[in-house]
Amino acid sequence: MGCVGRARWRGSEGRGWLDGALRAGGKARTALSARAFAWHGLLTSYQGAYAEGIRRQRESLAIYEELGDDWGRAFALQNLAAALHAQDDYERAERLHGESLALFRKTGDKPWIGFALTHLGFGALARGDSPRAMSLLEEALALAREAPAPREIGRARPLMGAAELARGPPRPA
Repeated sequence: MGCVGRARWRGSEGRGWLDGALRAGGKARTALSARAFAWHGLLTSYQGAYAEGIRRQRESLAIYEELGDDWGRAFALQNLAAALHAQDDYERAERLHGESLALFRKTGDKPWIGFALTHLGFGALARGDSPRAMSLLEEALALAREAPAPREIGRARPLMGAAELARGPPRPA
C-alpha cells in the first residue's frame, strides 16, 4: 500500500490502481482488501465523490468487523466520519469519531488516538464549542508529543489557535 500513500494526492491515478487491485482480488474479504477499500474511499472522498467514498468506507468497515480487527474498524470509522464532516454532517461525524477514538484507545495506538482527538476537536470547533475543542486538542497535542508524532502536533496546534481565537478577546480582570 506504500505506492497508494505516495499517490494520495493523485486521486484519479490512485483510484485506478485500487480499482485494478480490488478487481484482481475478486471477492476476497481480507485485511488487504479492507485496506484497499479504505484507501479507495479516502481518495474518492478527497475528490468530492462522497457517496461513492462512503460506500467504499462502509465496505472496508464491514470487512474489518468480520475479521475482528479493532484498529481497522477504528480506521474505517475515522474515514467515514471525515467524509460526513466534509458534508457538514457534524452530528453523525462526531458519533463515528467517538467510536473510532474508543477503538484506537483499545489498541493503544497513541498517534491515532491523537488523530481521532484532533478530528473531534475540529468538529467541536466547527460547531462553535471552543472550550470542548480546546480540551480535546490539548489531549491530542500531549499524546502527539509523547509518541512522538510531529504530523499530529502540526494538526493540533493551528486548531488550538483557532479555538483560542473563537473564544474572543481576553477580558480584563
